[in-house]
Amino acid sequence: TAEETLLPGDLMHILCRKYFVGSLADRAIDEGYEQVVSLGAGFDHLGAYLSKKSTVVFELDKPKMIEEKKAFVKAQKLNNQNLNFVACNVDETNLNEALKTHPNFSTAKKTLFVAEGFFDYLGQYSLKKLLADIKHLNSNNRLVSTFFSLDELHWLHRLFFKSGVAMVGDGVNGAPAMAN
Repeated sequence: TAEETLLPGDLMHILCRKYFVGSLADRAIDEGYEQVVSLGAGFDHLGAYLSKKSTVVFELDKPKMIEEKKAFVKAQKLNNQNLNFVACNVDETNLNEALKTHPNFSTAKKTLFVAEGFFDYLGQYSLKKLLADIKHLNSNNRLVSTFFSLDELHWLHRLFFKSGVAMVGDGVNGAPAMAN
């Protein structure tokens, strides 16, 4: 397939990552975590999956992505009372304020934060601020995250990855998107 030519192993990486993160989320819920915040949720399925299992989920992403996700969830009839959306660009907005303004979010509840493939897009300042915000909300919060270094990729695959990300208007590791 084209994906294997451009980024060998990427599909398997994503499948394994999805399985691993989903397993950790299920375990945290079994351990008493009452709500989940998915950072940079995009079109990921985790929020819909967990919300159907009666877990309160907050999908957090940039405003444009949240609008697209809401339309998709509605069209696919996946919406339910446990699936909540929070429009927030963490480079510009305080995570605590964004979540606290949502009527269904509770700082008193143990919260699992999921940052799957998310931190790769943040600069150091935004990352430190975000981690401090998570800790400040509730000391019992837990974070599940993934990370990969672009340095692990062959230079040509790194170029393909950065170009693909730039085409959708994002930057990598805090770098602005490439110019058109």
